[in-house]
Amino acid sequence: MDNNRKISFCTVVRNRLHHLRETLPKNIDDNNDHPNLQFLILDYNSDDGLEQWIKENMQKHISSGRLVFYRTTEPAFFKRSHSRNMAFMLADGDLVCNLDADNFTGKGFASYLSSEFDRDENIFISTHGNNKQPDLLGRVCCRKSDFKLIGGYDEEMEGYGFEDFDLINRLGLLGLKKIIISDLNFLNAIAHSDKERISGEKNLNMVSRLFFSYINPSKTEILILFKDSTFNLGRLIDCKTAYASDYKSAVDPVPYEYEYTLHEKTWRHGTWTENESALTLTAQNENEMICRKLKHGILKQNSRKYFEVTDQEMIDNTIFFHSQFVNRNIMRENLTQERISIIQKPGSGTVFRNFNVGEEVVV
Repeated sequence: MDNNRKISFCTVVRNRLHHLRETLPKNIDDNNDHPNLQFLILDYNSDDGLEQWIKENMQKHISSGRLVFYRTTEPAFFKRSHSRNMAFMLADGDLVCNLDADNFTGKGFASYLSSEFDRDENIFISTHGNNKQPDLLGRVCCRKSDFKLIGGYDEEMEGYGFEDFDLINRLGLLGLKKIIISDLNFLNAIAHSDKERISGEKNLNMVSRLFFSYINPSKTEILILFKDSTFNLGRLIDCKTAYASDYKSAVDPVPYEYEYTLHEKTWRHGTWTENESALTLTAQNENEMICRKLKHGILKQNSRKYFEVTDQEMIDNTIFFHSQFVNRNIMRENLTQERISIIQKPGSGTVFRNFNVGEEVVV
């Protein structure tokens, strides 16, 4: 094993102290056999006491250099790709590995990574293709030089979903071989809800109101109004039921890539205004869509009615789909265009290292 090759486990955290206090101490202990290892924590503007907990409980690991703690106070919302880029660019390791706050590495994971790269350096390592648990899909390990060569995670993908698939696609386009983690000892995580995955992200926090308009059992029009006076409009298709009326589908089911999709290629986007009697939607190069306000949160546009959704779980699920749909379109475009390198300077921003607020580090 090449002990001169340094590994950095990079963990981005925004209000996930309840996960990190379980995983970080154990992960450090489970990898104490590997001498050249760094645990890097990037506090992405948490307000749940993360910094204080690190200071009070992990000081010996910071003093030894095993753990390094960075904090940025710049982001108003959690940006998944940008935050990971920032952490990877701050890392000292020759190998960089994304390790979500809810992930347990398993005993000897760092040594496993080192041995795999000893056998062949032209690889990257991932859980994709082996384990479908969402809590583990972010585990991607590669050489930092390769990560920089492809421009890191695509920062157009601000929300949840497919940013790791896209990174893996572009590492593959670079000519690297994917090694899939198969040892179940390395595949453990703390299960949690989809709502928690997106709780700090802009789209969820910027929702003003949500409306559904029923079309048929497999299609519903969705209108999302955001607090910045923008809107997104699209027709959601439930692919499981889209062909249910066709008897042939009972014998030969119609294949579909995703459970839910949009009828359109992308969300219709524009601005909205309202007065006491109407809501007006204005999209570029389109006629205004004027919705008359009825009682009980109902909008009417010509013969179509839009019903306001107030159930928080339904709102969360809709925004979860919204983020994934946007990101998977970006991923598909990158793959279609064989776009390997995304940005020249990923993860730009300012951080403080190991509680030293008087010394800024510019990434």
